Amino acid sequence: MVKEKGRTSWDLPGGGMDYHESFKTAIARELTEEVGFRGVFNYRIIEVEEPKLLLRDIWQVRLVFFVETSNIEFRAGLEADEVKFINPEDLKESDAKVERLVYQYAKSL
Repeated sequence: MVKEKGRTSWDLPGGGMDYHESFKTAIARELTEEVGFRGVFNYRIIEVEEPKLLLRDIWQVRLVFFVETSNIEFRAGLEADEVKFINPEDLKESDAKVERLVYQYAKSL
């Protein structure tokens, strides 16, 4: 999991997709930016949340991917303060909504 710069809670690495970017390219970019990962990986979608209206005419659809990597060499990337492996069960009762969501995502595996 990653603690992005300026945040106090843990989350999965991720972010928005750039225009004309494929899922695989976006995942690779976000993994590099947040957890310093470079390597081969496989992925599959495990969750698709209902669209949310962010601004007057901007919608967000959150896709959650399960990613299997070729190695587990991670470090805080340019957009992160800290990276660590956390057992999702430890997040079940967290005060942070985003951490409880990670627990829910892990249950769907």
